[in-house]
Amino acid sequence: MSQGKFEPINGKCYSGTGQSVVSMIEMMHHIDHNRKPVIFALYDTIDSENYAIKPDIFEAHNLFPGGYLQIGLALPLHNDQGLEALGTGGYDAGLIKLARAYKSTGLPIFLRIGYEFDGEWNGYAPKHFIRAYRHIVDVFRQEGVDNAAFVWNTYVCDNKEMVKWFPNDPESNQQDGEDYIDWFSYNTVTPKFEAGWFMEQAELHHKPVMIGEASYAILKEGITFEKWMDAFFSSIKQWGVKGYQYINWDWSVYPEVTNWLDWGCGRYTPDQEKTAYYNSFLDDYFIYRDHTYAQPVKLFVHCARGLKEADPDGVNWCKEKDHYSLEPGYHYEVFDAAMKYGDGWKPYWQSLNNHIRINITKPNKIEGYLILDLLHFQDEEQLVITVGEQTYPIYYKGNGYIKIPLNNIGHEAETIGVTIAHMNHKVVKLHQIGFVEAAKDMRVEDLCYEEQGETILLKWQGVGEAYTYNVYVNHWLYDMTDDLSYSLKPLAGGTVISVSPVSKTKGEGLLSHIQIKS
Repeated sequence: MSQGKFEPINGKCYSGTGQSVVSMIEMMHHIDHNRKPVIFALYDTIDSENYAIKPDIFEAHNLFPGGYLQIGLALPLHNDQGLEALGTGGYDAGLIKLARAYKSTGLPIFLRIGYEFDGEWNGYAPKHFIRAYRHIVDVFRQEGVDNAAFVWNTYVCDNKEMVKWFPNDPESNQQDGEDYIDWFSYNTVTPKFEAGWFMEQAELHHKPVMIGEASYAILKEGITFEKWMDAFFSSIKQWGVKGYQYINWDWSVYPEVTNWLDWGCGRYTPDQEKTAYYNSFLDDYFIYRDHTYAQPVKLFVHCARGLKEADPDGVNWCKEKDHYSLEPGYHYEVFDAAMKYGDGWKPYWQSLNNHIRINITKPNKIEGYLILDLLHFQDEEQLVITVGEQTYPIYYKGNGYIKIPLNNIGHEAETIGVTIAHMNHKVVKLHQIGFVEAAKDMRVEDLCYEEQGETILLKWQGVGEAYTYNVYVNHWLYDMTDDLSYSLKPLAGGTVISVSPVSKTKGEGLLSHIQIKS
């Protein structure tokens, strides 16, 4: 049988983790550095023409060097009209933007299109789902997104009704559905791991299988975390699964409408015994990234994730309500802000007036970047971020995180004060923060630009280890390119443009800056 796209050639299984950046970083900080996961799972949505790139996805190549992404792509939920429009080209403006964004990451991507397609909570009518699924694959192929493998993902391995959603041509009834699938996939959040029938279907269509989502979540009496893990890892080997991602997450933090409040806590990393037990299963059957791959994220915070609700004025900040992960020598504090539950999906710190203050503690001689994930910031607004005596004006809405240099070279470990001030007298809403160590021996040289009619052409010298380059506009990630030049639309005088190299093993290098003349 021929190899599937990105299928392991040695018969082993990719190790993986999900489903938020902070939960994945927690696992990274609690695992053998020779057994770092390969797959990192995130989520996205295409339900209109107005697609907005998710910062976590756009920054993944900087956060997880050498990793593979596994993206669960949600389609219009309980919306036959929207799903039909997606399948007939009605949302192509957004879909093309999405495809190009995924291509630009340069990472191998397992794309679970309409994940859990047969789950009633999604409400995907089979005929509309099939057209949408096929159309997404067609657009990705037309856009040359060769780094994506298409995953057909059921919510459970024994639902024999799933064949209704198999993507054979609904117009001609041609049995060509397997041409639109690279991997079969099922999820498991219950202590039920009988996958024999599903594996037979995958083998019939000559497809490798991955577990798209797994977590100690829907529990039954007598099933402990340890018993669940025993059965889970045994089932992977029994059935010949080629990839998995474990969701290190406390399910009860989501809004009540999800009906997850009675689920268990699959977030094992705060517990030393559970962490050791999980790690004990990571034997040589699995594929990892070893110590030659950097682990650049030293601190990451998902703000107020531990809240269940907040009054209109919010609640005072306390570290215990955040979900955070940090290495020794790192610390953070927040001032002049209240914690808000928001809509339950994106809680945040909100400034009491027009600014938030943050103290970041880090070891000496570490160069890197403070990353800031803001909510509801618009192009016409302006921020000023102050680090010590250095100020950084932000007046452009980019795609990734705001990224600010944060260095204390030559000093002992110290606390660095950061202020984020909104110059339009509005409140600041901050969703996530982090610190990423830069690969200090990597920096582009001879960064320059020239005006060419209606465009600005950036140029720079290549860095041998770089497989792609990040382009920033006013400290916000704008795009990635594997060329040594990049064309931008005309920019206002004073605009700061930056370029950084990215290595598949070391991660992101240091930023080189240039300012557009007035």
